[in-house]
Amino acid sequence: MVKEAEKYKQQDDKSKLEGKIESTLKWLEANRETAEKEVFEEKQKELEQIANPIMTSLYGGAAEGGMPGADAGGAKKGPKIEEVD
Repeated sequence: MVKEAEKYKQQDDKSKLEGKIESTLKWLEANRETAEKEVFEEKQKELEQIANPIMTSLYGGAAEGGMPGADAGGAKKGPKIEEVD
């Protein structure tokens, strides 16, 4: 039952994201030569407000810009294995 609910939530998220992408693309086509930089940035933020939570949930809450379990240098976190003779 939980899996069904997650499936429907993912479908709802996908529909919401696709709708926002479509409306943003239409706006871009209509305003690409007349809009100010600030308006473009505002539209980007609006899209990110919908996309970022969805993408975060898809990747299991991974940190922004990185892989789960990796720090900024790319090294994996966790115990270190020492060589044993």
